[in-house]
Amino acid sequence: MAPCNADGNIRAMLKNVILIEPRYKAKYPPLGLMKISTYFKQKGFNVEFSKGIPEITLFDAAKEYDIVCVSTLFTYDYDIVIKTINEAKALLKKDGRMFVGGNMATVMHDDVFRDTGIKPVLGILDKPKMLGFDDGIVIDDLVADYSIIPDCPKDVAYTSATKGCEKDCSFCIVKKIEPKYIDYKKILVPDNIKSLIMLDNNVLASKRFEEIARDIKNVGAKTVDFNQGIDYKLATKKNMSLLKDMGVKTVRFSIDDCESFEKYERAVKISIECGFKLFVTSMLYNFNDKPSDLYRRLKINSEIGQKHNISVNSFPMKYIPLTAKDRKHIGKHWNKKFIRSIQGMLCSARGLVSGKSNFFNHMWGNSEEEFLEILWMPFDMIVYRRKYSEKLRSEFPSIKKYHDENDLISEFLEKYRTLDNERVNKLHEIVSVLKYDDIGDSKIDDLLRYYRLNTPSYEIPWSKSYRGSVDRC
Repeated sequence: MAPCNADGNIRAMLKNVILIEPRYKAKYPPLGLMKISTYFKQKGFNVEFSKGIPEITLFDAAKEYDIVCVSTLFTYDYDIVIKTINEAKALLKKDGRMFVGGNMATVMHDDVFRDTGIKPVLGILDKPKMLGFDDGIVIDDLVADYSIIPDCPKDVAYTSATKGCEKDCSFCIVKKIEPKYIDYKKILVPDNIKSLIMLDNNVLASKRFEEIARDIKNVGAKTVDFNQGIDYKLATKKNMSLLKDMGVKTVRFSIDDCESFEKYERAVKISIECGFKLFVTSMLYNFNDKPSDLYRRLKINSEIGQKHNISVNSFPMKYIPLTAKDRKHIGKHWNKKFIRSIQGMLCSARGLVSGKSNFFNHMWGNSEEEFLEILWMPFDMIVYRRKYSEKLRSEFPSIKKYHDENDLISEFLEKYRTLDNERVNKLHEIVSVLKYDDIGDSKIDDLLRYYRLNTPSYEIPWSKSYRGSVDRC
C-alpha cells in the first residue's frame, strides 16, 4: 500500500474509488469525502459513496476498489469506525490503497493504527500529495461534490472562510485538527445556493472579516448561518452589522461561566441594535461545572431575553473528553441520574431551552433548589411532564392529550419531601447510578416504584401508536 510518486503511473493503475462514511449519526454531510470525490473525478476515476460498508450482491461480489477512503468524526463512535475500517479492507484490490482521515483518526491516530494497521492521514487535506499524488493540488481548496450524497438539498452549501481558532480551550478539539489559525480562505460553494452554513470556529477573530463578509454576500444566499457560533467577546457594532447585512438570522453565542454575563449581555445589546432578535447560546455542562452552575447560566440567559424582549434560547452541550471512546463520561460534580435528567428535559424542545419565563420556570424550576429537585425526579415524569402534572396541563393547555393523564408528579414530590435526610441521601445514592430495585425500606421502596415508570408509545401524543383522546374544543 505504499504510495507511488509518479502521477502518470498511478493514474494508469487506479480507476475505482469508494468513499465510506461509517454508520454513525452526523449533523452535516462529510465535506472531506465530498472534496476527495471532486479530486478523483477530476482525474477521471470512477467514484462511489457509501454510508457504511456497502452490501455486496451476487452482481458485484467480484468488484474491488483501487482506493478506499474512510472518514471519521467523533471519538465516541470509535468502535463502529474501527469495525468499518477493518471491514472496508475486504473491498481493496490486492495492490490497492486505503486512506483513513478526519477528526477521530487525527486525535486518536495511534489507537487507530494499533487496531486497524492503517496509518491515518492527519488533520485537514491542506497540502499537496496527502493522498500520494504528486500533482500540486490541495484537496481542501476544491469545491465539495454534493452529488454523491443521497437526498442532499441542492440549494444548501457548507463551507468556511477561516480555519482553526486563536484560542486553545481545553475542552475543544479544534486546535488538534486545525492547529494554525488562517484568517481568510476563498469561499467555495456550488452556484445557485439559497442557504449557506458556515462552519468557521472563530470567524470574528479574522482581521479580514470585511473581505469575508463581502465574499459571503457575493454568494447570493438568502440565509447565512454561522453554525459553530461566534465569540461574543469580539462582537462590535461594525462586525454585527456586517453579519446582519450578509443574511444571518440567528446569533449563536456560547458562554461557559456566570462571571462573564456582563460582557455577554453587552454583545446581545449590540446585536439587538443591529437588528437581531433571535439568539441561541451554547452552554457546556458536565465539565468542571456543577448542575447549579448550569441552572444559573440558563436562568440568567432567560432573564436577559425577557429584559430585552427578544427570543433567547439556550443550547446545553454535554462535555465528552477529546479521546473518549464512548459517551459515558460523568463530570466530577455530576452523576448518571443528573445527565439522564438533563437529556430528558431537553427531549421536548429538540435540545433547546426556551427563554420564555413561564415555560422555563415550569420545566427547569424557579430556583436552584427546585432545579435540583427536578433532576432527582423519575425520568418519565421529566420527559412527559404534562401527562403526570395536572398543574402543567392547566397552565399550558394543548389539543394533544396523553392517554390516562394523572397527577403523579405531585404525589411523588409530596412523599419525597417528607423523607428524612438519611433516607433522602440513601435514595439519591441508589438512583444516581440508575438502579431502582427495592432495598427493604418501605418509604424508599414506595418512591422507587415511580422510577420504574415506563410510558408506552401509545400514550405519547407524537407517537404513531398514540391512543389518547383529542379534545378540539
